Amino acid sequence: QMPNYSVILSDQQIWDLVKFLKTELIDVNDLYDFTISGTYPAGSISYSNIGKGGTAATGDTYYASNCVSCHGADGKLIIVDGSFSVGSFLRGKPNEAQHKVKFGQLGSSMQAFNPSLQQMKDLYKALTDTTKYPRP
Repeated sequence: QMPNYSVILSDQQIWDLVKFLKTELIDVNDLYDFTISGTYPAGSISYSNIGKGGTAATGDTYYASNCVSCHGADGKLIIVDGSFSVGSFLRGKPNEAQHKVKFGQLGSSMQAFNPSLQQMKDLYKALTDTTKYPRP
């Protein structure tokens, strides 16, 4: 059963949430394809066509301008959870990566970049290259 959000959130907070949903979210169908198998919580999701509509060379340029100073040229300077480089994280969790790129990473020095949809597609396409952006 859904909670009564009018008791939990103020009217202003509810309208702020509506505004966020209408103006800030990216439709993931524009970034990648996915297939869901089974049901929550035991189900699984697989991703394909990551960076659809993007151009890898343009994404490499975006990465070089905005990401390389912290993540390194091959994306392995910061290792997440002991097993993810920036490329392998994006390839494995593109749904989480979009929020980190757009809004930053809470509790870290990673700032928000707020790229355009096309810049995000380009970056996603670039980071699918397992040779340039390998696993750690």
